[in-house]
Amino acid sequence: MGSPTLIRKINKIEKKIVLNTFSEISGEVKSFFNENQNHFYVVIFKDDNTNNYPGIFFVSNSLIETFEKLESKSKAISLGIFFGFIKRGQLYLSIEGAEFLDIKNLIPMKRKFNVNKNLERSILYGNDITKSMIKTSFFDNIVSLKEGNLVFIFNTNDEFLCISKTRKNGIKFKNVEGNKIVFQNLIDKGYYLRKHQ
Repeated sequence: MGSPTLIRKINKIEKKIVLNTFSEISGEVKSFFNENQNHFYVVIFKDDNTNNYPGIFFVSNSLIETFEKLESKSKAISLGIFFGFIKRGQLYLSIEGAEFLDIKNLIPMKRKFNVNKNLERSILYGNDITKSMIKTSFFDNIVSLKEGNLVFIFNTNDEFLCISKTRKNGIKFKNVEGNKIVFQNLIDKGYYLRKHQ
């Protein structure tokens, strides 16, 4: 990772992009962002072909104070909790950002789904989620979702596995065959291991 060309608080355009994604998840996530806008920073790297999109970070008060005291801010390569990156006017939420929101109890239950141990392995290999992988007890939650909504997948121990996107409108879900993909795996915890192989 190269040295950042810039670390700064998010600007108005970036705030709007982050707010759009957070508003789509829940009113609670939207409120959290509105109350904590000053804790969100952008990191933009130079000479890094693998990460040329602005990274969004959530920074605690103590880290903000420490960062402001640094004489050579350009040597810092990270700051706080990585929440994702902005690409083509959209925030791509990170695993770390999603886990942070979950720990704060900001993700609504209708967006959370559990899978068993066998399916956990499949997801951690980067596979999408089919209808047959979802417990029937969650079907009522799915009905309220629209195509393209973000959902969050956990194992049986409620450990976070991946961020997914709905591929079907929830109302049509019951008519979908069991082997059809209903949630597209956007990023999972296995990604970090696979990308270095």
